[in-house]
Amino acid sequence: RGAGAWSCPPRDLSTQSVLARGYIAAGWPAEGIALAEQAVAASEREVGPADSVTLGCRGVLGIVYVGTGRGSEAIPLLERVVADLEQVFGPGHPQALAPRAALGTAHGGIGRTAEAVTMLEQVVAESERVLGPEHASTLTFRNALGSSYTHPGRHAEAVGALERNLADSERLLGAESKRA
Repeated sequence: RGAGAWSCPPRDLSTQSVLARGYIAAGWPAEGIALAEQAVAASEREVGPADSVTLGCRGVLGIVYVGTGRGSEAIPLLERVVADLEQVFGPGHPQALAPRAALGTAHGGIGRTAEAVTMLEQVVAESERVLGPEHASTLTFRNALGSSYTHPGRHAEAVGALERNLADSERLLGAESKRA
């Protein structure tokens, strides 16, 4: 586990950044945070701060911060990522959906539930419009939205939304799928 900061091609920076999420999922938060931070620093140095690889690495770092309970650090980072992605690709581009969803989740993680729900409702609506209601990312965003409903006490709405999403996932992926 672990990696040092080194010069590497952009595709390796993206892989390094995604590996950071793997470390988090495996229960190695310190390694995941360090690797994601290294990927951001290396991408800024190698391809520049406005390059899509750097923006992707920053987005993953924000997601890593959210996943490790560092929502207050994630919010300004993800706000910058979303603004930069929309400047590079245009407003409403699919590349900005995951960072916007992570931003909504970060707001929820620090108790800003109204902002979280509003942002996630917008992400789901836009994802359904741009990617389609059956796209894997749309299903992921719908899960985040359903979970966000539990925090302001909208439990019935949360259960209904998550049950519908599970039924859609099972229909699309198969009931035996681990992703459903």
